[in-house]
Amino acid sequence: LESRLGFVRTHRAKASIAAFFRGDSQMKSARRGMSILQNVVAGVGASHLTLEGFELLAKELGYQDTESLFVATALGQQSYISLAHRVLSDPRLSKALNLWPEGSDGASVAFPTQCGFRITAKNRESLLRDITTLLADQGLPIVKAAGELADEETAVITVEVNISDWLACLELLSHLSYLQSVVKVTRFAASQTPTVGA
Repeated sequence: LESRLGFVRTHRAKASIAAFFRGDSQMKSARRGMSILQNVVAGVGASHLTLEGFELLAKELGYQDTESLFVATALGQQSYISLAHRVLSDPRLSKALNLWPEGSDGASVAFPTQCGFRITAKNRESLLRDITTLLADQGLPIVKAAGELADEETAVITVEVNISDWLACLELLSHLSYLQSVVKVTRFAASQTPTVGA
């Protein structure tokens, strides 16, 4: 339901999907929304948000409580990409949420910059083609790429591309995450190529 990704194009389709998720219990939707937000924050290399952090974020965005924020995110009423972009782009909010672990490059990223993305996926035919096609569709030429097998079934592919801002980074991270068989996508500083076991 994330509107920024353009997967659901008509209001009718979006309403049908939202109705399906509304059928879930409030608690299940809240858990899903919290998971979505934790995953997108972790994907850019930031620290997981604490309950206190979520409470601060809910208040900052005008939600009554964290559950309201989580449910709105799960149902697509709150764009998780726009929310993460706001948090990452606001130094005051990032600091208040204790977002960046010591030694992380996140607090000092100056866009435009070269960003690396580590894609862990179940190995399959055409995986690399799907990744390069997605990057081409996004207008992002590859600066550097590498791939290897972590084990018999798992492929780890790293790509480095030039990214204009946090919004573009978040959108690419999400698009990559939705590719078939992808298990995890994380951003890394382009100068710090990660190892398979990382």
